[in-house]
Amino acid sequence: MSGVIDACPTDLIYDLLSDSAMLTPELIPDELQLLVTLSPYLLLAVSLVALLVGHVLIKPVCAVAGFGAGGLGAIYILNAQMHLELSCEAQAIIAVVAGSGFAILTTCLIRFACFLIGAATGGGFVYLIFSLFPQLDRALWENAPFFAGHSVVPFWASTAVVGLISGVACKLEHRRVIMVGTAALGAWGVAIFARMILEQQRVAHATWVFYVAFSVAFLVGIASQWCIVRRRRRKALGRRTSPTT
Repeated sequence: MSGVIDACPTDLIYDLLSDSAMLTPELIPDELQLLVTLSPYLLLAVSLVALLVGHVLIKPVCAVAGFGAGGLGAIYILNAQMHLELSCEAQAIIAVVAGSGFAILTTCLIRFACFLIGAATGGGFVYLIFSLFPQLDRALWENAPFFAGHSVVPFWASTAVVGLISGVACKLEHRRVIMVGTAALGAWGVAIFARMILEQQRVAHATWVFYVAFSVAFLVGIASQWCIVRRRRRKALGRRTSPTT
């Protein structure tokens, strides 16, 4: 990356997704400085809400998660995989359309949203395992296919299988696993955007800190949401057993 990047939000987002550590303040146009500075903090706040009370606000959480997944995924695929020479406006329109479609889908179809949450959680777990043990992500035979820098087998095959299984499990037991899914997504967001803030402030940190942050945040999220569930059950039980006047 050399020189000041173009004042295009989609290019900036792709740079953040691909390697945020290389995106130094002097490379960012003045008109986007405030956006880049505040974005990780705002996204960290949204992630904290999903982490701590995600199942209570399931529709807004699904809408935000769907919009983010659809929009960011579209931007990344357009730049990293398809290499299309599209204008900034065209990329922004595609990202907004994809994000809006995912937001509507996840909001209107909660059970299907649970499937997506479960699939994302399972896929994220597989990604975590392969990140901790990169020697697993290797070709099993000569000239084995690779996609997006990872082996089709075992990386993408494992991601697909585990994602499918966890997605189906979440759909069947959607009420019980919404809490776990939102806590996992919130923990992932907390870890990712906290790391972006550290990189923005040029604070040195080891890679394992990210995984520790994810694990601790996930446990805190589960504990917080479970306390909310128990408090609601106690209130409902109290109303049913209270004498009528």
